[in-house]
Amino acid sequence: MPSPSDPLLLWCSSHESLAAEEIPLFLEAGFRVVPLHTNFWTQEYDPALDDTICPAWRESVALPPDVVHRLQAVRICQPDKHPAFGTDDLALLARHVDAVYVTVFPNVAIRLAEEFRRTVMFRAFGQAGLNTYSRIAAAYGVPPALVYGLPNFIWCPILSTLQEPEDEQLVRNTQPLRAFVTLARLGGERWSAAASEPYVVDTIPRLNTDFYLGNYRRFIAEHGDLPLKILGGNEPRGGVLDDPRIVGRLPAAEYYAAASRARLSIYHGRVRDHLHYHPLEFMTLGVPVLFSRDTALAAEAELIGKSADELAAAGMFSDAAEANRIARAALADPEVGAAIAANQRFFLERIFSRPAALEQAIWLRTLVVQRAARERAAWRVER
Repeated sequence: MPSPSDPLLLWCSSHESLAAEEIPLFLEAGFRVVPLHTNFWTQEYDPALDDTICPAWRESVALPPDVVHRLQAVRICQPDKHPAFGTDDLALLARHVDAVYVTVFPNVAIRLAEEFRRTVMFRAFGQAGLNTYSRIAAAYGVPPALVYGLPNFIWCPILSTLQEPEDEQLVRNTQPLRAFVTLARLGGERWSAAASEPYVVDTIPRLNTDFYLGNYRRFIAEHGDLPLKILGGNEPRGGVLDDPRIVGRLPAAEYYAAASRARLSIYHGRVRDHLHYHPLEFMTLGVPVLFSRDTALAAEAELIGKSADELAAAGMFSDAAEANRIARAALADPEVGAAIAANQRFFLERIFSRPAALEQAIWLRTLVVQRAARERAAWRVER
């Protein structure tokens, strides 16, 4: 565990899977961590998430409870309410924090990097092809050009492809931190061909939003003739959708059990610059996952030299008809899925690997420590 002299990271995000994986990772990399974990819908700090997802940060935080409470009250995840940071907030951060980790709101990360001399990591995990972080920042009146000359701003992407649609100034200082999944987090059940049941699973949450509702409708149009179970945080049967294939929100153990018992999964994603966590979780459970050639999974595999034939053997399909053909073959013969699962292990071993992510997190710690030392030296000169 970290010591009181280790750098302190203020981790600000509403992403529960990131919290469950990354807070233990940063602790292992030698950071002390204060989570500022927010509710997805309100972006307000939610202490229950800290206590249920990763309470181990408290063991090494080495700060009085009132200071922790004040740090978690800084409104970092409120972009429309906090265009600039107050003097008291900045003084609090300067006294206790070595790095701030921000997701979702690039404008907040840029503004903070302008005013807080230590490290600001913008953790990018994609906009699913709907937008870019550069345009989001500019829409809030914070053009990406503002990060030019800000050595403390780090673009910290989850995928290699996330730089492609962005303004080059925003991604100039890139330090990747790969996505990964820890098997122990996923409950006790594991996929096996013999125990699998003849249904196809995917996760499409938040069907009360236009984006995910569109994903659901396309998924049903393309794969609706297959025996489907659609997991995710929804009402049973999808509420007004009244679709018995929509399972509804499940406790974590039941969710992963339902995934691990499926014959296979078809991932609904179709863009290079975004990846949900669930296909990685399903692969980690051993579930064979079919994925489009248009996804980040295919793009990342190509970057390490995987051929089209190798990717086809690992579950890649070119269109919905091909995916359905493969799925029907696997539904009829579980060994078809077993071969796909074996061929896609390289995703977890070579691309989405926790040991690789730990090395990257340790390197980020080195950069944070170096930046803090430079900032303290500059402060002494100014004094």
